[in-house]
Amino acid sequence: MRAARADWTDEEHDPEGFTLTFAWQQAEGARGEHLAELRELEAAGSRVDAGRFGICASCGLPIPHAQLELRPARTTCVSCAGTSPAGRR
Repeated sequence: MRAARADWTDEEHDPEGFTLTFAWQQAEGARGEHLAELRELEAAGSRVDAGRFGICASCGLPIPHAQLELRPARTTCVSCAGTSPAGRR
């Protein structure tokens, strides 16, 4: 896709222009989401190393195991996630 996109400059008159732009935007959106998730998981790894994984950053209580299974990068417990803007991750 990158090579095809580099070859063209006139989206308005190219029948493949919109298709390539749309596909590129979708790929870049997915890439951004994956990079953000990777950063969250790396931060979770740092919390494991520091002995703070599974501990709520707001109240200091353990985050329920089931919630960590759903979202390993979770930083807050269910109670705090509903009350703090930073915890709504």
